[in-house]
Amino acid sequence: MTEDLRPSHTRGHRLVKILVVILLSLTPFAALSAPPPAEVQMPKSLFIPLAGLDQAGRMGGITVNRPTKPNGAAAIICPGGGYGRLMYEPEGQKIARWLNEHGITGIVLQYELPKGRPEVPLRDAQRALRIARANAPLWGIDPQRLGIFGFSAGGHLASTAGTHFDEG
Repeated sequence: MTEDLRPSHTRGHRLVKILVVILLSLTPFAALSAPPPAEVQMPKSLFIPLAGLDQAGRMGGITVNRPTKPNGAAAIICPGGGYGRLMYEPEGQKIARWLNEHGITGIVLQYELPKGRPEVPLRDAQRALRIARANAPLWGIDPQRLGIFGFSAGGHLASTAGTHFDEG
């Protein structure tokens, strides 16, 4: 068995590229040919609180990072951190900026850490999906082209949100 000797950030970028390709390949081809939604006046980056302060006094929420030339696609990004902390910048905002370079709106989820309550991060991910769908026209995204992915614990959270969805 051969060991991968590339730096971990190179493997991570490759993984992000693969996830984006998968996300976009799931989009109906008809939506790809549709013109992007009309440009709306909204800040390039916008923080929206989800609930209130978590047990450590931090505000959970989503940060919507809009590209200069949006193509209607959007992705909710769940940073990793082993459910003990959030790797917000390297696995959240940095990935959102990369998505923005490709016309994709990056929505970084700053979920509340579970601290023994496993339902808490899932609640936040589901709430983020509902908020993104409800604000899709304002944010210039197509709700049919909204995905969710993450890294490490955030990847677990994203897959859980994709299989334990609610009516919202």
